Amino acid sequence: MAAKCPSCGTAAVLDHSPFCSRRCAEVDLGRWFTGKYGVAAEIEADSADVEALEKAVLEAIEEGTLVKGVFGKQD
Repeated sequence: MAAKCPSCGTAAVLDHSPFCSRRCAEVDLGRWFTGKYGVAAEIEADSADVEALEKAVLEAIEEGTLVKGVFGKQD
């Protein structure tokens, strides 16, 4: 039983496996790039990380070193 191309459903070709052609492979790649496909994941913050961040923010507020702005913004 031959594998079917995931893009168009025709028989896959070894040179472009699991696709039938370069075009179908590129169509599939484009779907990944545009976000049509995705891998679901849930990442939960470690409570120790959250506590350390809260502590650092509170310390910065107390010291007056907390600066309003956007993270990563450079002048």
